[in-house]
Amino acid sequence: MKESLFQSWVSERFRFPILLLVAITLSCNSGIPSTIYSFVIGDLSANSPDLSMAMYAYCAGMVCSIPLIFRLSGVIPKKTMIIISILILMGINYALSVSDRPLVNVMLMFVFGCVKIIVTMALITELMPYLMPRGERYQMYAIYYPMNLVLPVIGGLIAVLLANHYYWELGFHFQNLMLFICLLFVLMSFKTQSIKKIPLFQYDWLGTILLAASLLAFSFVCSYGVQNNWFYSESIIRATVLFIVLFTFFVNRNFKKKRKVISFSAVTDKGTFLTLLTVFILGMFYANSTLLNYLLNILAPNNPGKVAEINAYIIVGYLLGSLIVWLYFKQTKKCKAIFLFATACYLLSNILLLGYINQTTKVEFLILPIILRGIAVMVSFIATAVYLAANVSPKQFLHSIVLFLLVRTFLVTTFWSAFIGYVYNHQVIVHQTRLAEITETNIALTKSTIASFQTQTSLLALQDIYGYLVYANVAVLLIIALLPYHSSTIRHIYNWGTKKNAKEIIQASPMS
Repeated sequence: MKESLFQSWVSERFRFPILLLVAITLSCNSGIPSTIYSFVIGDLSANSPDLSMAMYAYCAGMVCSIPLIFRLSGVIPKKTMIIISILILMGINYALSVSDRPLVNVMLMFVFGCVKIIVTMALITELMPYLMPRGERYQMYAIYYPMNLVLPVIGGLIAVLLANHYYWELGFHFQNLMLFICLLFVLMSFKTQSIKKIPLFQYDWLGTILLAASLLAFSFVCSYGVQNNWFYSESIIRATVLFIVLFTFFVNRNFKKKRKVISFSAVTDKGTFLTLLTVFILGMFYANSTLLNYLLNILAPNNPGKVAEINAYIIVGYLLGSLIVWLYFKQTKKCKAIFLFATACYLLSNILLLGYINQTTKVEFLILPIILRGIAVMVSFIATAVYLAANVSPKQFLHSIVLFLLVRTFLVTTFWSAFIGYVYNHQVIVHQTRLAEITETNIALTKSTIASFQTQTSLLALQDIYGYLVYANVAVLLIIALLPYHSSTIRHIYNWGTKKNAKEIIQASPMS
C-alpha cells in the first residue's frame, strides 16, 4: 500500500471527511462566478466578452496543466503542493477582487485554471480508495462529477447573495475564508511524504507555452468575434493568424518530441475517436447556457438573484442524472443507450424552452427544462468518461485523457459558445431590420419603446435558434444511434493493494 498522506494521530474515520472538506472547498472556488457578471460589468465598465475571455482562459489553463501534474507529483511532496496551490488561489481571489483591467483578469484566471486542476488531481488520487472501493470507475464518477458541478452553482448563489446585499467583491473574500479554513486542516492533519525525485528538465516547457499561447489566441477570437464583427476586424484577423502559427509550431515540435505534451496519435484509437466525437456534438447543447440566461433576463429583468435561483434548479438535474448513471452502469457497461437517453433529455429540454419563449411566460416554468438539461449534462459527462476508460488501453489512456479535456473543457466551451453567439446576434440583426421596416415612422422613440423593440427582437432570435437546436438535436440523436459504439467486456478494475504507479492512478481518475 502507498504511504498515507495523513499524520499518524489522525483517526481513520476522520480522514475521508477531511479530504472531502478540502475537495468541497476547492470545488466552490472557480474564479469569477457567472452569477455576478452583471455586477462586475456595471461596476468596472467591463464588456461581456472580457468575462468570456477570462472564463476561456481558465479552461485553457486546466488543459495546459494536465500533462504537468504527475511530473510535479514526482518533484514536490503532495502536502507542499496542496499548501502552495491553496495560497496561490487565495492570492488570485484577492487580486480578482481589486483588479479592474481585463487583461490582468484573463491571466489571473489562466493561472487559476492551471493551479486548480493540479491541486484537484492531487486530492482525487487520495479520495479514490474511498469513492470507488471496488475499483469501479462509474462509482467514482457518479460522486465526483456531481460534486464538481453542483458546488460551483452553490458558490455562485452565495456570491450573488453577497453581491445583492453587500458588494460583489465580498464573494472572493468569502472564498478565501473557506480556503483559509481548508489550509488549517491541511497543515494540521497532512504530513510530508517521501518521494522519488523526477527531473523536470525533461518536460517540454516550450511546447506547453506554445500550446497555452495558441489556446489564448483562439479564446480571443471566440470571445471578441461578435463584438468586433469577426474577420472585418484587424484584431480578430491577427489573433486568428497568431493561433494558426503558434498551434502549427506546437504540433510540429510535439511531433518531434519523445515525451509529448499531447499525443494526437491517440485519435486513431476507435474508443478515443468515438468519445471525442460524442463529446463534441453533445457539446452543442451543453454550451448553449447563454441563450437560457438571455431568456431568464427577459423574464426577470434586473434581477440577477432570481436568475441565479432559477438556474440553481439544475442541481436537481445533476443529482438525478448521477443516480440514473449509477443504477444504469451497475447493470450494464453498454453505453449507446445512455448516450441516447442524454440526447433525448437535451431534446425535450430544448422543445420545452422553445415553447416557453414568450414575454408573458412565468419564470418558474423554466424549472423543468433546466432540470432536464441538468440530467443530460450529468449523464453525458459520466457516460463519456466511463466509455473512454473502458475502451482505451492503459498505454493510450494518458494521451486520450489530455485530448478529452482539450475537447470537452476547452474546445466545446469556446467553439460552440462562439458559434451559437454568432447565430443569435445574426438573427437579432435580421429581426431588427424586419421590425424597423414595418414600424410606423411617426412612433416616438422613447426609452420604453426602444426597450420593447429590443425585447421583441431578442425573443424572435431565441425562437429561431432554439428551433435550429431542436432540428440539430434530432440529427444528433440519429447520429448517436448509428455510431458503432463498442462496450468492452474487460472491466478495468483498479487494485488499490498492488498498483502504485502514477500512470495507473490517472487511468482511474475522473476527468474534470
